Amino acid sequence: NNISYIEAGTINGVDMDAIANKGVILKDTGGLGDVYIYNNTFGRHSSNPISVVDNTASASVHIQNNIIANNFPTNSIGIYVPTTAIASISTLNNNLYFIASGDLIVWGSTYYTSLATFFGATGFEANGLTGNPLLDGSYNLQVNSPAINAGADLAAFFTTDKDGVTRPQSLAWDIGADEFVIGGLPTEGTPVAVVQAESGHHYYIVSFLARDPAAKSTISPSKINIPTLKRTIFICSICR
Repeated sequence: NNISYIEAGTINGVDMDAIANKGVILKDTGGLGDVYIYNNTFGRHSSNPISVVDNTASASVHIQNNIIANNFPTNSIGIYVPTTAIASISTLNNNLYFIASGDLIVWGSTYYTSLATFFGATGFEANGLTGNPLLDGSYNLQVNSPAINAGADLAAFFTTDKDGVTRPQSLAWDIGADEFVIGGLPTEGTPVAVVQAESGHHYYIVSFLARDPAAKSTISPSKINIPTLKRTIFICSICR
């Protein structure tokens, strides 16, 4: 439930882009036990946001539900795990990667730019994703973010996000430090967007194109033809 990023530009006379910086570094000097890196949002880092280095097989590292949006302008990587640390990785799944320039994961001596290839080789990141997480200026999720409802249930460890919002807000946890709340509403004119769909339960955000106040009396689920509709969230600027 943390946000980690570095400011761009020069701060106090220091060029921040010239500094090699990371989000999390794990280095075992003996006795490292269970480590959980859960539901964090990693933003702009000049090096890899998550580094697991020199770990022994006695450690157990779990990396899950993290947004790794490393939009640094030069080559960088998302997660770095050298050969000596591979045995310590117990969980690596449900993470969302958005790397502007570089590799998603370095695993030993292999550099991966595809999660499908990485999963085929390691068995990790079966539910991992790539794509723009659609973060706003405060690193909160926006409507239609692929991170929404894509996380694993980690209620055994915590049940709120960085702002104290209860997880989940719909049928599944969100990836990253922020749990999306219906409140970041789409603007009038945006198309129908499926927020969550599960067998027997369908959640939709609907923003209608009509601007004629008289049209509000004709709006109904049958009019928009959503099959097997169970639950619908209607957001309509003319329905005031």
